[in-house]
Amino acid sequence: MIDRRQHQRRKTYLGGRIEFKGGLSHLECVIRNTSGNGARLALPQTIVFPQEFVLEVFSRRVKLPVRVKWIDDGACGVEFVH
Repeated sequence: MIDRRQHQRRKTYLGGRIEFKGGLSHLECVIRNTSGNGARLALPQTIVFPQEFVLEVFSRRVKLPVRVKWIDDGACGVEFVH
C-alpha cells in the first residue's frame, strides 16, 4: 500500500476539546497524532458532531478550526482549515 500523506505524523497524547455551536457545546477528546495538515482524535464515545468545528489543544493553549476527513469507531481524522 502506498502512503499518500503529504506530511509525516507525530505521535502525541494531548488533551483536547471539540467545540461547536459557537462554543456552547463541547466534547473532550485525546489528540493521538498530528501532522502539518491534520490530526487523529480519539473520542470517548461515538456521537454526532458537525463536519467543521474548533479543536482546542489544552497544553498548547490554542484553538484550531478543523474539518472532519474520516470517522471510525471511536476516532476521527481532521484537517486544519487555514
